[in-house]
Amino acid sequence: MIYLIASAILQCLVFTLPGFLFYLIKNRSLRGFLPWVGLTWKHPDFTRRENVLYSLIILGVMGTKILSVMFIEKQGSQLQTSFQGMAPSVAIVSIFITAFINNGFSEEILFRSYIGRGIIHLLGYKTGNIVQSLIFTSIHLFVIVALGPAIGILTASMVFAMGYLMGRIMLRNCRNSIIWPILIHGGVNFIMYCLDYFVL
Repeated sequence: MIYLIASAILQCLVFTLPGFLFYLIKNRSLRGFLPWVGLTWKHPDFTRRENVLYSLIILGVMGTKILSVMFIEKQGSQLQTSFQGMAPSVAIVSIFITAFINNGFSEEILFRSYIGRGIIHLLGYKTGNIVQSLIFTSIHLFVIVALGPAIGILTASMVFAMGYLMGRIMLRNCRNSIIWPILIHGGVNFIMYCLDYFVL
């Protein structure tokens, strides 16, 4: 557990430090850093159509995860997670730290706040959001390749959709705030890790 907490802190530092230093050098002050990085609460502005679309994408991501786990087990392989062998109470805390801090907070800071907004600023919203989603998908390639062609392509398309969705929510629905993308990303991963540990 101590290793997991130290790892989460280290990942947060590694993912946030470059943007923090850039901001500090550029502005010679820390004032305004949290709004600049998107760590301010802004009530999201979702339409009914967006609620349905976003829910379908999130359910698709979770369904893809379940299919991939079932596919791995059907092939006779055992799914190995870092939570196996833990007591349930320890696993829940570990899953929470991994899902919300390692995945949600760190990845949203890096991929949506720093990379995403920078690329979108350079290329415009549509092209920039596609490019940041492709970069986000590329860091998941080790998982995608391990799943084989059929499930791998499905998983890649769902990771891409999730990356695109988080970029859209940040820019279009939350006016540059990454709080909702952090909560959604962390929540989806929390549910999927719990499925790995408790059900599948």
